Amino acid sequence: MNTTKLNKDASPTTFTETEKNWSTEYSKFKLLKFNRTISRKKVDQLKELIDKYGFLVPIIVDESGNVIDGQHRLIAAKELKTSFSFVVLSVDTSVLPYLIAELNSSFDRWKQNNYLEMWASLGKSDYARLSQLMLQRGLHFRELMTLTQVRADNVFKEGDFVFTKDLENRVNRRIGYFNDIMTFNNYLKQFADNKKFRAAVALVVRHPKYDHEKMLRKLQADHNFPLKGCTTVDYVDRLEEIYNKTLSKNRIKFSRQGN
Repeated sequence: MNTTKLNKDASPTTFTETEKNWSTEYSKFKLLKFNRTISRKKVDQLKELIDKYGFLVPIIVDESGNVIDGQHRLIAAKELKTSFSFVVLSVDTSVLPYLIAELNSSFDRWKQNNYLEMWASLGKSDYARLSQLMLQRGLHFRELMTLTQVRADNVFKEGDFVFTKDLENRVNRRIGYFNDIMTFNNYLKQFADNKKFRAAVALVVRHPKYDHEKMLRKLQADHNFPLKGCTTVDYVDRLEEIYNKTLSKNRIKFSRQGN
């Protein structure tokens, strides 16, 4: 049971960063579009905790009421119709994306797709184009990263990734190869939702010496893959076996790891 008293006059613009305040004025607090996508599972978990122990960890907001940390806690409190605590920080708006990423990562590490979403929503054109490509071509995020061979390094995280035209053309070509294999025949269409098989195909078609016409010819003659019980490495091994079959030279060793 939450026994904390509500401060009915709480406002996100009238308190200093040293005060902890209480409110039920949910609409005064704004979620930032470049923060991570809301997780329904996480909200439900927080609702259970808040219902059992009360609202323990305050939300951190800036002087305009933008939520820097605690967007899931805010939604949970709103759905429970309970009061929530918050503290106000004076923050330069230019550093908000970095601060939010750092705060979130310290509790629940940000993944590469979180940085992609953030920088795309902030208008970084290279990230927006990459995100649009993923959505338009129906790819999972990891498949896109495998095909682009983009690394989760500081360059990508800090918003400095450059999606060159040359890379974009190369990736589009690989996506074409990827889709050709996934839809090659009715048998392979069964693997449309098999993430491990899809990951294996992405690893194969990005090889610099990959010959797509050769792979299609080989798949025409031999395209049997176990539907269950295989890892991504197992599928890469099988694709490699098919690709190199009858070859005495120019055999290819495909990568077993993304990026």
